[in-house]
Amino acid sequence: MCTKVLLLLPFILCSFAVVAAVPLGGACTNTFNCTSTTSDSECKSLTCQCMGTHYQQNNMCFSKIAIGSPCNGTTPCNDENASCMNTCTCNNAFYPDTTCKDRIHPNMTCGNSTPKNASCVANAYCDSTNICVCGIGYTTTTTSCNSAVTIAVVEMSTMILCFVLAYFEVLK
Repeated sequence: MCTKVLLLLPFILCSFAVVAAVPLGGACTNTFNCTSTTSDSECKSLTCQCMGTHYQQNNMCFSKIAIGSPCNGTTPCNDENASCMNTCTCNNAFYPDTTCKDRIHPNMTCGNSTPKNASCVANAYCDSTNICVCGIGYTTTTTSCNSAVTIAVVEMSTMILCFVLAYFEVLK
């Protein structure tokens, strides 16, 4: 019996090999190296870094603030397209879903956010067929809804200019 234990001893000792603990910013080969010293870290691009939902401070990883949660401006929001405005809020070009997503262009299917109209670009709404549509008084482009009044003024200015040029041409 002792002989069998002595034969297994090198195998048992090798299976408990110590893995080098790698601090944040240090070189790593796998995530286990990083998490052995700091929780919520991972090995990305061969470097120990905080996971995307965390930020680094004093060689530790701390949770970022979720979208819609109260914030004070010192802790970053967990989405790069959000800012702290008493709560972590998606920036204007984005709408909140599970993350901050690009606003949906006219004639495209609306998102699942609540309210549904929050997913469409400015001056658009999600209609009964779940398509983003420009509101009354706005003209549709491929990416936005522009004020029809502004376009009408430009067209009217062009017509007046053509009329004036034609009038002076007649006077010659």
